Amino acid sequence: FTGEPEKKDWLLKNSEKIYNINTNNTIPNSILIAIAAHESGWGESRFYNEGNNLFNLEAEGKEKFLKALEGDRKVSSHDNVEENISKMLNWIETKDHYQIVRDTIKLYNEGKATKNDIIDALDKTGFATDTEWAAKIKNTHKGRIETKEKENLSKLYNSLFVDN
Repeated sequence: FTGEPEKKDWLLKNSEKIYNINTNNTIPNSILIAIAAHESGWGESRFYNEGNNLFNLEAEGKEKFLKALEGDRKVSSHDNVEENISKMLNWIETKDHYQIVRDTIKLYNEGKATKNDIIDALDKTGFATDTEWAAKIKNTHKGRIETKEKENLSKLYNSLFVDN
């Protein structure tokens, strides 16, 4: 991120949290990082800054929440980002309508699907209302996470899990 040190710091800080929580690789880390970057506006969104919500996940039950400035939407609020990452992984692992995502991840792990297929499966859950959401995530994933920042993210991952 030439000229964007804040975004790079945000990326590395939150990628480290994703790596440390998603240790069983529920979903490829690079996809989670791309979604977090997009949904939080690279750390600029109100839901991220006020509620530690990287993924704009809806509040459930009696969960703490932030109300959208317009409409009735309630987005979960967390004491820390790690809680939100865990919630996202829990949704992928347990929600009935995420079965398509679990099935696609299984195919990916068998070499029969791509990361783009996983992003499309997430889109089919109704994760986002934006009809261009999957294309935007794929663009962030390919254009930033798996190219421009791949070396920095690999170094971070290796420092956490390989070099020790």
